[in-house]
Amino acid sequence: MSARMTSGFLTTVLTPSGDQWRKMKKVLVSDVLSPAMHQWLHEKRREEADHLVRYVYNQCRGDGVEDVDVRVATRHYCGNVIRKLVFGKRFFGAGAADGGPGVEEREHVDGLFTILMYIYGFAVADYLPWMECWI
Repeated sequence: MSARMTSGFLTTVLTPSGDQWRKMKKVLVSDVLSPAMHQWLHEKRREEADHLVRYVYNQCRGDGVEDVDVRVATRHYCGNVIRKLVFGKRFFGAGAADGGPGVEEREHVDGLFTILMYIYGFAVADYLPWMECWI
């Protein structure tokens, strides 16, 4: 399944070098990976880091000593940064009162990690290629 999702595990290193490759490389170097783009995105990443610190602080400040699941906090931090960069907003819905993710964001991030778990999970066809037709 992972071979189908990644087009046979082709990456930028293994793609053929032609006119299209040169155009894509030029766009990557001049627009996406440029210092100006990095500086422009820095403010959005910093803003989301401030939200993360506020969320963890609010979790720790509760009535009793409450555990903070760092894995969940970092997953949602990464999801929030990506949503902020791609969609221009932090949450799809309203969000939680303590600054944490709302129901929509929890479902979205949990769904993404479930997909990743199954894409790169164990498959017999990875070891026996002749069984790939049954996947």
